[in-house]
Amino acid sequence: MFVGREGGDTVLKIDGRVAGRFSIEYRVRESAARAIQMLRERGISISMVTGDRGDRAEAVASYLGIGDVHHSAGPEEKERIVKEMQQSGEYVAFVGDGVNDAVAVSVSDVGIVIGGRDRSMAELGDIVIMNGDLRGGIVEIFDIAESTLRKVRQNLAWAIVYNSILVPVAAGALVPLLGLGVYGYLPMFSALAMGMSSTSVVLNTLRLRSRIAHPPRPPLYKASPAH
Repeated sequence: MFVGREGGDTVLKIDGRVAGRFSIEYRVRESAARAIQMLRERGISISMVTGDRGDRAEAVASYLGIGDVHHSAGPEEKERIVKEMQQSGEYVAFVGDGVNDAVAVSVSDVGIVIGGRDRSMAELGDIVIMNGDLRGGIVEIFDIAESTLRKVRQNLAWAIVYNSILVPVAAGALVPLLGLGVYGYLPMFSALAMGMSSTSVVLNTLRLRSRIAHPPRPPLYKASPAH
């Protein structure tokens, strides 16, 4: 009896004749293709770096619409690929779910861990997606990051405009119009103005909660057709 690999399949032979052949196909998350499409629409380049052999990697990449594929990559090779991308000026986010991805996750600019079942991997990742939903996880990360930067710019612009108007008022710009008596009200006006400034910034920032506080969605899977 012989059990070995032939043509990518596990083969069982008895007395030199094939008695059984087993083929294992990957189940691709249904959310993966949509997530990749949404990221590409945002101008993000997608590469696939995997330890799987070429034919399997190419099949999955073709299904997902990924053109840049690096297969048969061990931990050191994945690290090298990430560093080469960084040296070429790319800002790299690496998504991994196993110990073979640990080094690449740690050296990337943003390390994203899927599942978080491995505690050591979860500690290495900058972000951990617990439910495995790529569309609601990875895409949401970029949405939240863009929304956060937008809020920072809005708050900065508001502070500049607010202070540009009120600093001259506190310095006495209204005295020629309202007389010296206005000085008696400036301390109260200044306290009210500072409170309103801080409150407006906090309220504007709290609007981000609508982007972050949402119920987790279960992962969806779609099996590849059997051959």
